[in-house]
Amino acid sequence: MKKKEVALAIFLLTGLTLQAQERGTQYKVRDAIEVRTPIMNDSINPKGEKHSTKMLLKTPVVLDLPDAPLQSLTVDTAGYLTLDKADKNSKIYVLKTQIRAERFLKGKLKVTSPVRWEVFIDEVSKQTKDAAEDSISSASSRDIALTLEPERDYEITIKLLSTAEDKAAPTLKCEFIKDNKFKDIACTLDPNAKKRFSLDNTVYGNRVISVWKIPADPLLEQPCCQTLAYILSAHGAENRKGSFG
Repeated sequence: MKKKEVALAIFLLTGLTLQAQERGTQYKVRDAIEVRTPIMNDSINPKGEKHSTKMLLKTPVVLDLPDAPLQSLTVDTAGYLTLDKADKNSKIYVLKTQIRAERFLKGKLKVTSPVRWEVFIDEVSKQTKDAAEDSISSASSRDIALTLEPERDYEITIKLLSTAEDKAAPTLKCEFIKDNKFKDIACTLDPNAKKRFSLDNTVYGNRVISVWKIPADPLLEQPCCQTLAYILSAHGAENRKGSFG
């Protein structure tokens, strides 16, 4: 009898743990960008700084490049995604996913990797790790506090830097851990989820490719009124009644 009670307690505890966190299982990954160490005329740069490997992580990269080829990659059973290690010149990988909550939600995005990385939320830098470890088992984690508004999409972009000197391959694991107060609120961490309509799309004109003016119906006796119809891009969004894409 006691064994059954212990087993039931373990099952319930496991269920609560899984409910309180979401693990990234897929990422959209761009082809690796090759970066090289700059040739230095002196031991320091004009700012008086010595060049270090971590500076390569700050190499400017266009995060939202619509025409860039992307491939969807799936993590292993432990939740890690492993990419090819740089052989000679360094490589920067750009990975993307997105998160959305059904209701207001607070939590933290836990990012684990043995290599150097930088995380952006909606193209705004939120956290940087500029040191590398020797293996996955010794990889350190960083937490990024997130506050999610209801039914709003947040794009998560991760830059991974792999160098020839690194001992570990570029490996990544992402988990969203909900605060205890919000553990029952459902959310998705999926790069392929359809996006919702938002004010950014309709009011500010983001993702708009053209505008079509529709004359007022003369039968309505409103000759001076015109309606602007926004034709949203093929990357569009999803609303309560349907979706397009």
